[in-house]
Amino acid sequence: MKVTGNRLALILLAALMIPIAGAQDTTPKPAAPKPALGPSQTLLQVWNDVGRKLTAMAEDFPKTNTISNPIPFSAALPSNLSMPPMGTTSSSTS
Repeated sequence: MKVTGNRLALILLAALMIPIAGAQDTTPKPAAPKPALGPSQTLLQVWNDVGRKLTAMAEDFPKTNTISNPIPFSAALPSNLSMPPMGTTSSSTS
């Protein structure tokens, strides 16, 4: 009878401990909210984001089409440079 009583007490104790163990909150508490950034910190963060985007864009560009391909010479370029633009006058009023 003592063995049965001990088993019954052990089962009763285990039955009481299971809801207590299940009621414990095991999820971590969220961290405290960060304080608001000042204007200089916000500006720095924005510029860092822009820099990261520019770096990513530069890495995505192909490396073969750089300045190695010369621009073809245009025959009209010298004549365009020798003519003054329309609307300008070379006369002076003195």
